[in-house]
Amino acid sequence: MCRPLSLLTLLTLLLLCACRTVTPAAPPPSATWEVPITFQAGVPVVEATIGGKPTLLIVDTSAPETTLEAWFIKALEVEPTDFEGHRVAELVLQLGTSATTAKWRLVETVPAHREVNIGGTLCPQRLLGKGAIAIDFPRKRLMALEGKANAWLRWLDERSPKGQVEALPRTAPFGGGLHVKTRVGDGREVATSLASGQERSSYATALFDPALIIEGKVAGLHLRVGESEFGPIDVLTRAAETEVQGWVGMDVLQNTVLLVPVHELHPIWFMTPRE
Repeated sequence: MCRPLSLLTLLTLLLLCACRTVTPAAPPPSATWEVPITFQAGVPVVEATIGGKPTLLIVDTSAPETTLEAWFIKALEVEPTDFEGHRVAELVLQLGTSATTAKWRLVETVPAHREVNIGGTLCPQRLLGKGAIAIDFPRKRLMALEGKANAWLRWLDERSPKGQVEALPRTAPFGGGLHVKTRVGDGREVATSLASGQERSSYATALFDPALIIEGKVAGLHLRVGESEFGPIDVLTRAAETEVQGWVGMDVLQNTVLLVPVHELHPIWFMTPRE
């Protein structure tokens, strides 16, 4: 005949079961490599070594690929080759502790870039084969993270516990640049590129009443990226490019963190610190 368990025995058994079933949460991912960001003329740059020669690269999240300017290729004394309709040079990129070989497309020299040793433009989300790139503008860091989405979100939470974190679905066109939807002015939804390579935000001229455009800009607009609102800022106006009608620049992004999974089907995680 079974005797009923005493209250103390029952509590002990429940405690033992709890200890066996609860496992500690996996630690957030650490950066496999990271490099500091500095700013030149209002845009982020990183120090890199390409083909053995040190230079600066603009960190441009709107860039579809990484490129090198013609002056830098000439300084390396490398002979470019033709590849898929472009002039390219295959060179080793050393970025922090990471070293990768890539085909760099040549673009025209920007004289102002040559004067300050900017050799090209870096598409950060093209740096990895898997994982995620984190661009922490407030702390001025560019990092490569391993793991999966839940670990990346824990990393973001530890980065700024009071921050507002949200997922921004990517929109067409794919191909390297970060494209999302934003709202501007009267609240209309606009196909927008997150353009860290631009100092100031801009939107297509056709979106605005011509009477609002003064000297190529619309003053005092509020922008909404996800649920985060920015402004008032003076937005530059420009011609639209294909499907993109907006470009959010460093006047907005300078106080945010972008976490960009390499896989294009994953959303972009966007954090506005609230510290």
